[in-house]
Amino acid sequence: MKSLNSSTAEGCPFDNELFTPEILGYIFGEGFEWRDSNDSYYTYNNDNNNRNLKNYGCYKKYEDGNGTDIYIYICEDGIEIDQDYDCGGNLSSWFFPFDESFENVYDQMVKCVNNIKQR
Repeated sequence: MKSLNSSTAEGCPFDNELFTPEILGYIFGEGFEWRDSNDSYYTYNNDNNNRNLKNYGCYKKYEDGNGTDIYIYICEDGIEIDQDYDCGGNLSSWFFPFDESFENVYDQMVKCVNNIKQR
């Protein structure tokens, strides 16, 4: 049930005030799609109890990493990046926790993804 005290954008399953209607519009405009579960290497191979996630869904997007696959996951508490080999298997992963603004973390993610593409 929604609360009148919530500043979360309607339709967003995250209980996080960073996800405003403008941010959600931007995320969808960038090509992210909602997934009910997060299959990232970072989520499944790290101690998630410390993250205190209420929702294991995510907004997910694929990018071609110049010979590797890049998967980006926007989660309720930050942004994860998985770089995978073309044939499968994890090459590396990153996690950028949300700080005071969504924009700062998104910019860090873009910089990381662009660095991967230039390798």
